[in-house]
Amino acid sequence: MGALEIAFAITWITLMLYLAYIISSRRKLMRQFSRIEK
Repeated sequence: MGALEIAFAITWITLMLYLAYIISSRRKLMRQFSRIEK
């Protein structure tokens, strides 16, 4: 209920979204690399 808990929740959500973005961008990069190799 406190402001600290709200800030923690926002930080956690931001981190999860950031990780999801990194994973999706990595998959795109891997596809590009595999195309170049072939």
